[in-house]
Parts: sequence; structure tokens; C-alpha cells
Amino acid sequence: MRIAPCVMVMASLSISSGARAIGIGSMDDFQNGTVSEWFGGTTITPQTNGQMGASDWYVTIASTGGSGAGSKLAAHNSEPRWTGDYLAAGVTAVGVDMRNEGSTTLQMRVVMFGLGNRFTSTTAFTLAPNSGWQHLTFPVTQAALTRVLGSGAYADTLGSVSQIMFRHDGSTPSSGGEAIIGKVGIDNVVAIPAPGAAGIIGLAGIFAARRRRV
Repeated sequence: MRIAPCVMVMASLSISSGARAIGIGSMDDFQNGTVSEWFGGTTITPQTNGQMGASDWYVTIASTGGSGAGSKLAAHNSEPRWTGDYLAAGVTAVGVDMRNEGSTTLQMRVVMFGLGNRFTSTTAFTLAPNSGWQHLTFPVTQAALTRVLGSGAYADTLGSVSQIMFRHDGSTPSSGGEAIIGKVGIDNVVAIPAPGAAGIIGLAGIFAARRRRV
């Protein structure tokens, strides 16, 4: 099992789900036993028996394939702690632990919504069935994203994010994603800064604190 590596995070930031706006260290670890305002798929359900044992919570998202509601494997969040000005906050990536709990290979991307535009990962992460927990880092820099909807500039969109989403999308980035029968576990979603930023501490400290709560 692979847990998040020692990526660096600003020491002064709150990491609670109650953060008012996006910032370094904004985090959802689902230890409150809820889905923490994430939504999507056919079902999204809080679960126990995560990476750290019986009392470790995470969420699963399932999709049915075909067409219509619930056909696509996607998890959205539009709460203030995941929206706002990513550029001013210094957030250059979003880290997340994922586990493919279905029988179909997944191609996971992040999607950033803002001002009627959508930018998504140019390159997807592959999650094979039964791959176990994997820590994925989704860059949200201009070099790592492709605009798939709208005509607005990257800087305007990332400066005014209205929603973030993780989803399965095949080999070519698209605006609508791809229908699939699948199921994915998600845990430890965290906003992270550029490597080498000043005044930072190890993300390991955050997870150490989390382990003490489990």
C-alpha cells in the first residue's frame, strides 16, 4: 500500500473541511463519516476499512455506463474550500489517493470549471483493476491542462474556479467524459503548492496528524 509522499505544504494553513476558500492544505479525508459535499456517479458512499484500517473512512463512487444520469464515473465538489483563485493561493496541483474497485481499467483526470470554461488533465492516470491504493498528483498548471470547453484563458479560469472534478475520461481529453461501468475509492484530497515554495513543511505532518485521529 502506498500512502501520500512527503510533498510540501504551507505551515500556516488550516487543513480542515471548513476552510472558506481554496488554499494550500485544503483537504478532505472523510474522517467525519460523510461524503464531505462531493457528488456524482450513480452512487457516492462513505466507507470504512480504508488504507489505515477499520476506522479509516473514504468514499466510493460508482457508475453504470450506458447513457443518462450516473453513466459516468465522476466526483465533483463546488464548496468554497475547493473553489476560488488557485493562482493567487499558490495551488499548483491536487493530490488524491485512489483505488480502482471495479473490473475495468480507469483513466482518471482532474477537471477545473470556471467562467463557463473547462480545463482537464492533458494526460490521464491509469488505474488498473485491483491495483490497490495509489497516490496521484494532478497538476493544475497551464502546461498540464487542456481547455475542452469555452474560449476563456487559463489564467481567468484558474483565477475563478467554480468547481473541481475527478473523472474517468479516455485517451483524448473531452468536455463530457466517457460513460463506463466502474467504481473508484477516493481519499485524502489535498491542495498542494509548487515544489520548492518558501515557508513549507512536509505533507507527511498532515498525514501523521490524521493517523492520530483514526
